[in-house]
Amino acid sequence: MSIEHERHLTADECDELAEALRHDAAASPDELKKANLLEMAECYRNLAQMKRLVLRKELTTLNSSGRTFIGTNRPVAAMG
Repeated sequence: MSIEHERHLTADECDELAEALRHDAAASPDELKKANLLEMAECYRNLAQMKRLVLRKELTTLNSSGRTFIGTNRPVAAMG
């Protein structure tokens, strides 16, 4: 038996997955499957929104603590 490692999706990947699920739902003739796919798509869309909200909160907290970031995950002082 193999154990799969958990993979964390980015907000953009969650959005892409939600779009693919909506596309699959549109193509499905099975109404129950369509409803399940649309429900999953909505969950991934919500997850993407939450991930973006958390990221904004983290950036706001980091910036208010006096650290400045320039397109990286490292403070400017650590980039030298």
